[in-house]
Amino acid sequence: MRYAAVTHPTRSAIALSEEMRSRLSSLTLPVLEDLSEALLDFTRLADLETWLEERLAQSATL
Repeated sequence: MRYAAVTHPTRSAIALSEEMRSRLSSLTLPVLEDLSEALLDFTRLADLETWLEERLAQSATL
């Protein structure tokens, strides 16, 4: 069976910094599940950064 890469005409991959990769790898499974849904609405890297900051603020108040 062969696999082909499928690209979307209005979406592109973004290279993440080592710091961002580290932040993402430290997320718990429930947070990663939330992120997987939120990613569908992101249009730029700043959206991810904002989402992570908001999650950090929420977890600090719990």
